[in-house]
Amino acid sequence: MDSFVDFVVREIYASAGCDPTEPTPSPELARVLCGPTSIHRVSTSYRFPSSASNPGSGQLIIHVPASASSWEVNHWVSYQLVKWYLTHHGYDGAQVDSVVRRIAAAVCVPTPAFERARGDFGDDISGLGKYFRVSQSLMALRMGECTGAPTALQTATQILVRGDYWNWPATEQDWAQLFRSAHARGLTVQHLNDAPGRVVLRAR
Repeated sequence: MDSFVDFVVREIYASAGCDPTEPTPSPELARVLCGPTSIHRVSTSYRFPSSASNPGSGQLIIHVPASASSWEVNHWVSYQLVKWYLTHHGYDGAQVDSVVRRIAAAVCVPTPAFERARGDFGDDISGLGKYFRVSQSLMALRMGECTGAPTALQTATQILVRGDYWNWPATEQDWAQLFRSAHARGLTVQHLNDAPGRVVLRAR
């Protein structure tokens, strides 16, 4: 999966004439690949994320609420761009949400760009998130993918894991116990401050 993700990201950046060692905001990629009018800011009455359309001309039009933050715009445009790109090139998985989201996150944070930025920011999720214009949650997951460090992100509705294999719990009760005893188990614990109640566990 990771090799496929990196392959698609390289293809998207190459098609846009961009260097994946430097992060390019997804709206800029979309304007190059889909035309300068591909991003439409719409009324705040639209609920975020809004829909994207593909007119008969084949041009992708992405509707983004004017009130969306910079990282929300980056996330949403990247998701729609990846979905369009996979469909346009006949790749399997173009309609699989988890596949599209994994690739979209990597478009926002390409592996080569992350490796360079880590030299400046280390493991500072907040600093890296601001640099790449992404949420801390996305940044934490991409760190796990890029470094291989076993990582678990707890949200209000689910737990997402990334990185190399680790003996993560299989039940909700065991997960709750792990979060209570994480330090004793040799895990680092970080509470994210850009979304309520989100916690990241990472193996050292």
